[in-house]
Amino acid sequence: MVAGTMKSALIITSLMPEASPLVDAWGLKLTRSGEIEDRFQLFHSNNLYLGVSGIGKLRSSVATAALISHLLAKHGSLVAINLGIAGAAPSTAPIGTLGLIHKVRDVATNCRTYPDVLLKHPVQEFALDTHDHPVTTAPTAPVLVDMEGSGFMQAATTLLPPSAVAILKVVSDHCDGTRCTPQGTVDLIAQHVDTITGIIEALRTDLTDPPQISAGEQSVIDSLVQHARLSTTQTIELVRRLRAKKAQNAPFMDVLQELLTHPIQTKDDRRVAFHALLQTLEGDSLP
Repeated sequence: MVAGTMKSALIITSLMPEASPLVDAWGLKLTRSGEIEDRFQLFHSNNLYLGVSGIGKLRSSVATAALISHLLAKHGSLVAINLGIAGAAPSTAPIGTLGLIHKVRDVATNCRTYPDVLLKHPVQEFALDTHDHPVTTAPTAPVLVDMEGSGFMQAATTLLPPSAVAILKVVSDHCDGTRCTPQGTVDLIAQHVDTITGIIEALRTDLTDPPQISAGEQSVIDSLVQHARLSTTQTIELVRRLRAKKAQNAPFMDVLQELLTHPIQTKDDRRVAFHALLQTLEGDSLP
């Protein structure tokens, strides 16, 4: 990553307990200068903004679209981050784990969106499932679950490039019906303020040379797509992950070449091989 112009940043949380550790740490002040600011409880200091949307993907989507449009008119460029708590199965992550989201699925519509994770970071990456109601049964897949992520993503990626959008979630419960208290939420977010700040600062720094897949790399990817008979959705997800690896200066060609040697004959073979490939690429992103 090459340092360049620092963009303004908008952080969206659903509730005040998720926001207050950053409000305190960054010295943000409640803004009362217009209808947009009053409607969404917008906090501000210098080029940092934090808006509180309310619970649910619809409220998150409306607040995200309104605030991004409002701030783009002021600043011309912007990064947007959704920050909050999420559930997970006990086998997926311990309570208190901070995760960066690389894929979001709206459970009701099965719509998938993908942030471009192009920055080097010190946290684990997860997929996120967004539900319309609180989740009280642990998911069988290794995902985090929330009620806002897909709404945020659909609004944010309509107005901003995927590389300017990120979701950070802290695991607050194991989907067993136990609800995190407001103070518990504050405590969970507060323990990660320094890491959250570092990730947001990295996201605010322009990449002067966005990573591109070379002709040689694309040839190997094409061979892998054909060999593994990957679907269009799987191919898009793979290329996004590889662009992220390239931006992080992390090697990935050996992983692709190795998978080319594996026989893939059935849909189950493809599913297992693709999942293993993504797991390997995620492991490479860890410090």
